Amino acid sequence: LKAFTLNHVVEFAKGWLYERRMLIPADRRVRELARTAYAETEHALLDAVHREIPADVLQTWQGALFAPYQGQTSTLEWLQQAPRRKFKGLKEQLDNIHFLKTLHVDAYPLAALRLERQRAYARRMHRRRPARFRALKDPGRTLEMVCFLRITLLQTTDVAVSLADLLIVSLHARTLGEVREAEARVARTFQPMLRDIRRLLTDPTIADAALRPA
Repeated sequence: LKAFTLNHVVEFAKGWLYERRMLIPADRRVRELARTAYAETEHALLDAVHREIPADVLQTWQGALFAPYQGQTSTLEWLQQAPRRKFKGLKEQLDNIHFLKTLHVDAYPLAALRLERQRAYARRMHRRRPARFRALKDPGRTLEMVCFLRITLLQTTDVAVSLADLLIVSLHARTLGEVREAEARVARTFQPMLRDIRRLLTDPTIADAALRPA
């Protein structure tokens, strides 16, 4: 499924029953079954996360998200900011990566969750304000948090690599331009001397012996 919501589960279940020419129950009954399946799946995913990530690490991550960042906003809101696709944005992305790796987010790949599912939970978290996140209950609370941190690290790394590549290309182009300009300056400096040498060599009134040192 492209989006992991209850409504999508309901629609998927109805489509599955229709394709197999099976009797489709009333919408309320389908929703009850879908809600049960959805809840069981999320609890299973939460159990998998707890097996992979120690409880003290999860607690540290949660505390870090609510902590103020440079006294201006919460760390969650700082991480939610869209990356700036300019060279000065490279430092911001490197700061993000450093922060997330300090939390050891890179050490937990969330093997039990497919990447698309991680992205779906991360998108939910990306839209939440700190107050709304505090009000969440598990399993959604933990699943959204770990997926948000993991996907943010992956996306931030991709942006940083892209910006670094652009910076290298820009520096190469600027350096090449400076080298060519330096060569042109040298050429302009020696042009008068070269003209004088050419004139002497082609002047028929000057004997060859006069051009040779004694």
